[in-house]
Order: sequence, then structure tokens, then C-alpha cells
Amino acid sequence: MEYWDIYDSRRRKTGKTVQRGTPLLPGEYHLVVHICLFGSDGRMLIQRRQPFKAGFPGLWDLSATGSAVAGEDSAQAAQRELSEELGVRIDFADIRPYITFYREYGFVDVYVLTADPGVLCLQEEEVIEVRFATEEEICALIDAGDFVPFERAYISLLFSMCRRGNATVTVAQTPGILYCDEGDVLTVTGFSGSDKTVVIPSFFDGKPVRTIGEGAFAGCTDLCGVFLPHGLQVIGKRAFAGCTGLRSLILPGTLEHIGESAFSGCCALTEFRYAAVAARWETVRKESGWDEGLPMYLLVCRDRSIGK
Repeated sequence: MEYWDIYDSRRRKTGKTVQRGTPLLPGEYHLVVHICLFGSDGRMLIQRRQPFKAGFPGLWDLSATGSAVAGEDSAQAAQRELSEELGVRIDFADIRPYITFYREYGFVDVYVLTADPGVLCLQEEEVIEVRFATEEEICALIDAGDFVPFERAYISLLFSMCRRGNATVTVAQTPGILYCDEGDVLTVTGFSGSDKTVVIPSFFDGKPVRTIGEGAFAGCTDLCGVFLPHGLQVIGKRAFAGCTGLRSLILPGTLEHIGESAFSGCCALTEFRYAAVAARWETVRKESGWDEGLPMYLLVCRDRSIGK
């Protein structure tokens, strides 16, 4: 359950929190962040919202947007939203909003950054796809009704701020992920890093990651968390075998196949979350014994749960 801090008209916390979606009373406001990530060529990274989202379903949007949750300041909210929605990890500790504007519901802090995101891991529940776009392309999407209905002047202002100069930042990436180039797509073949949490990108060097190869993470006993990307189609045989520290996993709705003994020996893995409905799960090709070696577990789909 998500809660918001309530602010007064001078942006001072009142000490009150409300559950997300609760109508605000007159004189009550909350904090929102817009993060606009530009590439070195001056184009903005934009995302398309999932069609089942309550607000602006299926429309294109800025790089990342969202509300600060209770206890967060602006920079913390911006860092979290960018990491959750796109898998882009940037330290916002020394980054200030470029501008702040007031809306009827609260305060909007706008961050304008230049960075090469390198790898992306799209949040299945929020984002269906991303692309880089020029100012003209975004305005055309707005005119066509395919973009969140911002004023064209706001988009022009964002691009103007980018041209004037903004914070150039470095994106943190999970080191040690090994890839095999399969032509148009990539396969993850191994992991030589020491991170306990691994973010597998949706794209690397401009190519989509479609497969976790056979035995890619086998024996990584220190591994506690793995973020699997939207667009992933195959988890190979014994891909995570022996990952005794792995406790839960979100399986993307794009998954088509799971190999034999993919999670064998993952003794702490008791819950899977599947980013689609149970009927879709039934269409995933699962080799006999894909869950061999697993303890009792719960598979939580969008519409219902399935237990072993």
C-alpha cells in the first residue's frame, strides 16, 4: 500500500499522510517528480505506459514520472522511479531539480539529465516499451493523442533546458554479466560479478536480451535477487541451479519457455510473481521438471495464485 506525505501551500510537510488515490482536501498537496533523460544526441528517452494502467493507458510519457511516497524527499523519489521503471540507476544525492512548478494537486520537481542509459530493465507492471524521440516527434505524438497530454510548450521547455546544459551523469550498471551475440539478439551466458542483486537489462549495446542461457547463474550462492527484463523469452536449463540465496523472482509476461531444472537447488525460492494472467502462464512451454528441486512455492499471477 502506497502512502503520500501531505504538504501545505508553502511546501512544508503537515505531518499527515494519505493513501494513494485518496482525494486531497483544499490546501493539501503532494510531491510529484518528472525525470527527463536525454541521450548525447539531444533526443529524450520516452516510455509507453502499459495498456492496463489506470492513468493514461497505452500512451507515451516522459522518461519516468511518479509521486514521492511517505518519507521520501524529491531526489529519493526521482532515483527510485527511474530505477523501478527503467532499471536505470543514478545517484541523485547531488542532483537538484532543474525547475519546480505548481499544479492544483501539488508540486512537480523536474529533473533534466544527460546520460547514456546503456542497459534498461523495464518494469513489467508499468512500461511496455521505450524509445528515444526528438522534440518534433513527441509533439506529433501529443497532436495524435498518443502521448500523455502535456502542453507542447512544456515539451519545448524541456528540450530547451537540455540544449542550455544540464547535469551529465553516469549510470551504474551491474558488472560481470556475460553475453553471447546471436545476431539481432543477446543471450546471457554467465555471471562473473560479486553483486548480490543483479539487474539483467532489456537491451545491451542496442540489442534486446531474449535468453538466459543454460547454467548462466548456476552456483551463484551469494545471489539474493535477480531482476528479469521485459522482453525475456527463454530461461534455459539449470539457469539458476544452486542459487541458494535466491528468495523470490518476478517472471516477465513475455516469457515463452523454461528449461529443465532451471531452479534446481534454490532452497529459499518460495515465491514467483508472474506479470501476466494465469491463462497466459499455461501457454508457457515448461520442460518436464522445470521446478525440480524447488520447495513448496507460490506462483502469483495477475488474476490468481497457483501453488505447488
